[in-house]
Amino acid sequence: MARKWPRPTEAAGRVDPDAARFVLGATVEGQGSSVQATNATGIDLRMVDGGTGDCAKRSGACLQSGPFTIAYQDEAGLPWTLTLPALTWQL
Repeated sequence: MARKWPRPTEAAGRVDPDAARFVLGATVEGQGSSVQATNATGIDLRMVDGGTGDCAKRSGACLQSGPFTIAYQDEAGLPWTLTLPALTWQL
């Protein structure tokens, strides 16, 4: 059965804090590493038509997320955050 998406420009939901997991990776001087972090703030989602804002017309529809923050605490106990702006995700 095909997944039924909300109608374009309709609210698609909200991801509660600590409900999403992100794998963040980096390479410094040839040494790679990654960490798993979670969202510290809620993430609001909505569907938009292709050709709306950053959603390419050929996409048909996109998922947009509002700004949110990812948080992580390293092995030394030092916390850090990464704040992301509103984003458009191609489907």
